[in-house]
Amino acid sequence: MSKKKKLDPSPFRPLFDKLADGNGCLGSPTGKPAVGYARVSSSMQAEEDASGLPRQIEHIHEVALKSGLRINWDNLYLDDSSGFQFKDRPALTELRKQYKNLSGYSIVMEQIDRLSRDSVYHPGLLLEEMRESNITPVFWKSFSSQIEQVIMSTIADIGMKDSIQRMRLGKINKAKSGRVTTRVPSYGYHFVDSDGNTVRTPGKKAIYTIDESRAFIVRLMFEMISTGRMNASGLTAELNTRWSVDSRYQPPHGDVWHRTTVSGIIKNPVYKGEFMAQRFTRVKQNKVDKYGNSVTVEVRTIKPISEWISVPVPPTVTAESWELANKTLTRNKTLSSRNAKRDYLLSGLMRCTCGEKWSGKVAKNRTVYQCIKQRRPAVLRNRGTHCDQSAISCYKIDGIVWEIVTKFLLSPDSITKAIDAKYSDENVEQSELQIRFLEESLKKLTGDDTRLYSAYMANILSMEEYGEKRQGIAAIKSRLTAELDAMKSSTLSSEQIELEKAMVESSIENVRNFFDTGGNIPFHIKRKIVTLLIDEILLDVRGGVLEIAGSIPTTKVSIDEYTRPFGSAAAATKA
Repeated sequence: MSKKKKLDPSPFRPLFDKLADGNGCLGSPTGKPAVGYARVSSSMQAEEDASGLPRQIEHIHEVALKSGLRINWDNLYLDDSSGFQFKDRPALTELRKQYKNLSGYSIVMEQIDRLSRDSVYHPGLLLEEMRESNITPVFWKSFSSQIEQVIMSTIADIGMKDSIQRMRLGKINKAKSGRVTTRVPSYGYHFVDSDGNTVRTPGKKAIYTIDESRAFIVRLMFEMISTGRMNASGLTAELNTRWSVDSRYQPPHGDVWHRTTVSGIIKNPVYKGEFMAQRFTRVKQNKVDKYGNSVTVEVRTIKPISEWISVPVPPTVTAESWELANKTLTRNKTLSSRNAKRDYLLSGLMRCTCGEKWSGKVAKNRTVYQCIKQRRPAVLRNRGTHCDQSAISCYKIDGIVWEIVTKFLLSPDSITKAIDAKYSDENVEQSELQIRFLEESLKKLTGDDTRLYSAYMANILSMEEYGEKRQGIAAIKSRLTAELDAMKSSTLSSEQIELEKAMVESSIENVRNFFDTGGNIPFHIKRKIVTLLIDEILLDVRGGVLEIAGSIPTTKVSIDEYTRPFGSAAAATKA
């Protein structure tokens, strides 16, 4: 199952040490042990480099000191811009798994919407879990009642959406007035003030102008592509070679030029003098990942051309040169052998000894697996960004893994256990838990509505107060109902799970039949079985070993032992 990468907390250690002031903890050094949690909930926050995590850590320290609590570095959990589902928040997931060991502890947060802004019921569910585990939530900004907590969470959510909408409208008006809306200038451009001095942020009077220290590289790129002297891959290699000996050729991001970076520059109309504002937007979508799991992700999508706003800027190259380079780039892509779609049996499952993933590629008419880091140019080896693992034939590795899988398939009991584990995991339990909580929350809100009416009739609440609070409850009920419907539609019922299990078992039976008849096994069946049985493969080409982990018993084998053909299994893989 794909998971969001855990946030590296090390950049926040200096702030922690400063607040700890030699005591080794946030809060009171003699206080009761506690846990701290902080997160940001908007991708825009991350883009604007205003994560808010340092501020939250300071507030956690402040309230922990006031409450007599002690938070060690290892008990500080941090999530960056996160997804809608709990499983998209690695630190929160890890913290929830520790609840059974935290009985009597307090969890310190800035305020309740740090638990979740994406869903109105998530904070309630998490607070209920804490209560059942004898854990006390402590907020820097607290609220007086349960209903106020829920309503304030909704208000915070609405407030953020309003704020983001105002920012978007501001950018639209800025673009319509003829100003560039980006905060990070394109490669080869920068912002200057009225005196011609470079400025970091685009103020109201800042001008978008050409940065000649980089523009000559952009012109070189367009010349190489438009004249056909190099394609995108060749130009990428050339730029990396020049960068290794000449600091002027430093890439826009990181320490290496990538083919996608080169192509992106060639395709960007800003270099012919047209900055296109409002080209993209972000939307949340439900998708099925490569393992068949339903996930909610935020996707950057392109808007209709009618919504784009063209802002004139100084051109780096002529419009004719831009058009010619893009036509050449399109023709090269059409003719390239890389354009052929290929399937890789172990895609996303293999990890290198350097920690990066292995991915499939075509090299000299051979399909190979190669470490992502190893793809970086050799000229960067001395900078510590190059992996020394060599590529290896897909035919060879696929054959080894499939041979191990086929041996496992001959054990019916092992297969049954693997299938049961796949469809009885914690994700199914989490979905059922959330559905039950949503249903109970809706019942409680109905009771709250009745109690509000009683308070109004007893003159405890004025008509205005009653109307405001009842409107808040109605809004929450509407959202809870929508989320309950969405949760139910995306959760497999027991009957659906049994059907899915039957389909997997049928696929396995098909594999056995193919073995018996000597036929080739379709790729999609092999891929489904491999992803069912294998969680990860650690591949060490230099050491000559690979290690498989998952529903299959952990298996470590020598690659050299599997150099001979495998018969029908290997032949099917090669095909």
